[in-house]
Amino acid sequence: MSAFSNNKIKLFDLLGLMNSSVGNYILKFLNPTIHLQIGNFSKFPVLKSIKEFNVDNLINLSKNDWDSFEISWDFKQHPLLNHIADDKRTEVNGSLQNAFSIWKSEAQDRFDQLKYNEEELNKIFIDLYGLQDELTPDVADKDVSVRLANEKRDIKSFLSYFVGVVFGRYSLDTEGLAFAGGQWDSSKYDSFVPNDDNILMLNDKKYFDD
Repeated sequence: MSAFSNNKIKLFDLLGLMNSSVGNYILKFLNPTIHLQIGNFSKFPVLKSIKEFNVDNLINLSKNDWDSFEISWDFKQHPLLNHIADDKRTEVNGSLQNAFSIWKSEAQDRFDQLKYNEEELNKIFIDLYGLQDELTPDVADKDVSVRLANEKRDIKSFLSYFVGVVFGRYSLDTEGLAFAGGQWDSSKYDSFVPNDDNILMLNDKKYFDD
């Protein structure tokens, strides 16, 4: 089902309520099946807007995680590439291993922050609806929607991005898609020029200089 509002703040408050433990608890009373109907949604008892919590923060944390990988329309560049640059600035080795370590810490911080925020939001609604004897604000790790770092998955996604750079889909000088068909613009490629023959050579030589 969908909900619409001319007031962005109130709509975000409603999103917070619907995605809280209280929202899930009440919706199960209104309809215990997995198919919610418009009538169920319209009968949901919305008591008042949240005044002491910024739901924007939860949305931004989730969006930043989603936008870190190619499946997002708003993907700009792979996070490991950002952290390789960060690593070089700290004069370590600029290695992929160190970049992954930085990314792992960032992902953990985002995970912990989102979990904490969701539990705080649950507390607000549990108190508001007087459900202290029915619900707890705790959120299980498996229910936190942002991802923790995963070496195998994240390196695979980095290799996918690397292939995209070699073939011109992405550019080290342009955020997001550099080429997805249409007119080729060579001005987007300065740091690394894609292969003209669309062949990726795998050997011991570096593709990118330090």
